[in-house]
Amino acid sequence: MRTSHTAIRRRIADEKGKLTDEQLFASPQFAAYLTDIAEAATGRYRRKSSVKTYWDALPNADIAHTDSRTITVNAGNFLTRSFPTRSLRADSLLGIVGHECGHILFSDFTMLETYHQALSGGRFYPREPEGLSPKQERSLNEIREFLEEKDEAVTKALCNIAHSLVNMMEDVYIEGRMCDAFPGGLKTGILLNGLRFAEEMASVTEEIEKQHHEVAIVANLLIQYAKTGDINNLDGYKGPYLNTVYECIPYIDDAAYDDDARARFDAANKMLLLLWPYMESYIKQVREDIKNGTDKAAAELGGQLARTAPLPGRTGTPIPGRKGRHGSGDDEDDRSQLQQVLDYEAGRLELEKTDEIGEDGDGGTSHTNDYAGSGYVSQAAEDMERIMAQLAEEAAYASYEQELSEEL
Repeated sequence: MRTSHTAIRRRIADEKGKLTDEQLFASPQFAAYLTDIAEAATGRYRRKSSVKTYWDALPNADIAHTDSRTITVNAGNFLTRSFPTRSLRADSLLGIVGHECGHILFSDFTMLETYHQALSGGRFYPREPEGLSPKQERSLNEIREFLEEKDEAVTKALCNIAHSLVNMMEDVYIEGRMCDAFPGGLKTGILLNGLRFAEEMASVTEEIEKQHHEVAIVANLLIQYAKTGDINNLDGYKGPYLNTVYECIPYIDDAAYDDDARARFDAANKMLLLLWPYMESYIKQVREDIKNGTDKAAAELGGQLARTAPLPGRTGTPIPGRKGRHGSGDDEDDRSQLQQVLDYEAGRLELEKTDEIGEDGDGGTSHTNDYAGSGYVSQAAEDMERIMAQLAEEAAYASYEQELSEEL
């Protein structure tokens, strides 16, 4: 059996065109590439890291998590798959790794654990909220009574909502630190994910129609603001939810970029008081769970709140930061440019499907769908092409060897 170099190159090109997103992004080669990026970022501060990838495209699948050393990324997560081109999906995965590196480097895990333990025990940390509005004072007095009575349902509900608020601001903080420290591909991926995350969230009207818990509706608006610095209110909703969000925004703006984690805990406590009037239905469900020995409330709330990567559970100290705000420089200009990219790509005709390949015809062979409409060049495009070529070459030679073996 003779095969020319031209035939081999043609076979490699065919294999490259057939590669699915799962074969590419969940491959050991792509994980090694992401590991190189993570090691370069954390190694600057003499901390080690590595990346593992897998593929799970189920609706409620995890996005990513870290144990402070190994970053595990679900390459089939809903957010990455929502991007319209493969190059943007590669940038998204780069941003997810950057986010998890941010937790490894800049999250104060010891203080986070102290905060949650204090609230679980019925105490506010670092102190009871001060300088409150009359509305917050009323909420604080009501909460005090429940905490003094050791009401388990109220305590559990408060902890779950507070966790979401702290996680939201911690994400803003560590991403700001990462964007300051690594203004290249990691920053691009982080900002792209933030914009896309907000776009994928349901509108206020949709959440109301789905009868979501009121506290989840307000929390999602806050998460959207924290991710993008804006609120997407295309439905033109006007009402108390939006008013409460506007009351909370100054706390996010003041605390989310502070190097002292206690500033975020204090801000979360004050926002918790503003969200208290919306927690009745959720507390009622938690109380039913305690009575029946179930845990439906937490699962339902998790399904209603915007899905984010969980905070790592460990102890440790963060890399010290400089005083001042992080990620507050030219991020708005960068976001604006990236938003134009997403708007352009979202308006394009569908060019390819990478999740599955037909068994007949040549529909599986596709071009490289990089964005060029407004001059955007994917940060990970060249590396992705190199990895695709490597995977295709391995597949081509493997199939050739199989054919040769069968002929012999």
